[in-house]
Amino acid sequence: MRRAPSRVFSHLSPHPKISFSLLSRDFITHLSSLPTTTTTITNQHHHYHHPSQTHLESCTKSDALLFSKFKTHQFQIHPSHNLNTLVDQQPPISSRQRKIKERSQLDEAFESAKTTEDMVKAFKDMDASFEERELGLACLKLGLKLDQEGEDPEKTLSFANRALKALGGDDNRVSLPLAMALQLLGSACYSLKRFNDSLGYLNRANRVLGRLEEEGSCILDDIRPILHAVQLELANSKTAMGRREEALGNLRNCLEIKEMTLEKNSREIGNANRDLAEAYVAVLNFKEALPFCLKALEIHKGQLGNNSVEVAHDRRLLGVIYTGLEEHEKALEQNQLSQKVLKNWGLSSDLLRAEIDASNIQIALGKYEEAINTLMDIVQQTNKESEDRAMVFISMAKSFM
Repeated sequence: MRRAPSRVFSHLSPHPKISFSLLSRDFITHLSSLPTTTTTITNQHHHYHHPSQTHLESCTKSDALLFSKFKTHQFQIHPSHNLNTLVDQQPPISSRQRKIKERSQLDEAFESAKTTEDMVKAFKDMDASFEERELGLACLKLGLKLDQEGEDPEKTLSFANRALKALGGDDNRVSLPLAMALQLLGSACYSLKRFNDSLGYLNRANRVLGRLEEEGSCILDDIRPILHAVQLELANSKTAMGRREEALGNLRNCLEIKEMTLEKNSREIGNANRDLAEAYVAVLNFKEALPFCLKALEIHKGQLGNNSVEVAHDRRLLGVIYTGLEEHEKALEQNQLSQKVLKNWGLSSDLLRAEIDASNIQIALGKYEEAINTLMDIVQQTNKESEDRAMVFISMAKSFM
């Protein structure tokens, strides 16, 4: 499986993090419509208020030059046309108004920041002017951006904690941003290999989303992307802890959410079906894996054609499943079709794995000599100390048993 790009359960490999891509990636797009500073969050409705802004206008230099062209006697003849009556005097700006204007400018600078560096710089300026409780959404946005980049999980965790405290994490109130902060904490803890903590935060996020759905305080289209991310992160953490069977339930939930949200038979739904098939293969449940893999193949053939990379990956997985079901002729057929496409696309690494799969199928069919020849060719293509070479030697050992 892939991570928001690489996939978990990728043919019995260690537990890489699954990615998600559903409606709003990392929720930054979803948050962009919300103001950064927060002063009010209620249970039934979520209001995000900026401080009130006073727009001040003053007389410009060009106005002064214009008035200087009039002759003095004109003002003497018409005393009522005094300069002071033509231009209203603006009252001095109060310290409160100045502070409101400055805060508004800081808020706008953060919202307009394009890069992570610009966001961090703008946030530092805001940090000195806003109270902690007002910075909840800004912390959440910045944390999500850092999590997307994945380079500094400690910093992500810090912003996620601040967001949680500001958004009401210590009382009984629930909101969508609160659920997103909990999901972000779960993701950051996973990256830091704190899997128990990750599960705790993600389960809390799941409960918050359940309450929001029951109370009807948010529309389902807003809840589902966050719920999908929470379920996917739960699968990641459980898999990392060796609880693969439990993770299957979360992955099934992910597929159901995508089926309710995305266009029928979209490429993303095809990928989700293959992800679930791979997860079943990882626990050697080939019977359950088969229908999901066949569905993925059907969708990808319809969307992308027989010669697409996605179809090649589906066929390779299908070959592994048929091998597990001891339908070796079907397995070999799917494997050969997969190899042909992978070779055409020049995907040497994937092709190498498919060739190793083929040798295992040949061994299962009792074609030991063919299997050995295949493996001898493969070993020449692998690097010393590589995982691929280790897999080749394991397959060779099987052929001599």
